[in-house]
Amino acid sequence: MRRVARCAVMAAVVVIGWGGRAYAIGASESITAQPAGPNLWNYSVSLTNTGNTDIGSFWFSWIPGYDFLPSAPTNLASPAGWTVTTPQDGIFQPYWSIQWVDGGTPLHAGQTLSGFKFTSPDSPTTLAGPSYFGAAYPGTISYVYVGAPELDPGTSFSAPITTVPSPEPTTLSMLLGAPLAMMLRRRKRRTA
Repeated sequence: MRRVARCAVMAAVVVIGWGGRAYAIGASESITAQPAGPNLWNYSVSLTNTGNTDIGSFWFSWIPGYDFLPSAPTNLASPAGWTVTTPQDGIFQPYWSIQWVDGGTPLHAGQTLSGFKFTSPDSPTTLAGPSYFGAAYPGTISYVYVGAPELDPGTSFSAPITTVPSPEPTTLSMLLGAPLAMMLRRRKRRTA
């Protein structure tokens, strides 16, 4: 009788194993930084779902229990359908992190979502460099989960920062100055 019971249990395990689908959460990020003034940077993050399940929670500069942004971020922005929590301050002060949570529109497998933004006085060199935990945990380390609250194991990843130069004042003045010059020429022709 025991032998029959063991065979039935093993058969059930094999059938469930074959019929079940293994879920894997995975992600990568692309980070750009643009100077926003003296000692101020605008950061923009794009998140790509490299796994085979939805992503519903994205923590930037964080691993469970630890924050890595040296300064509190400001001007927090979210992609459509996502919300950002206020900057999180962690166990070791004065470090911070940012959490974004989907509002019913998770990031599906194979998709990329842009629009995770913040401003910080921390330079790209500071954020991409080693944290107080060392080189294994740069300030750009992030975590994603299937949803919030974070009940699944999640996964971590980080990326280098690409610095984008500010628009040159001459280019900006040319763009703004051209329409003004055309208006002045028209007025001059009318009065002549």
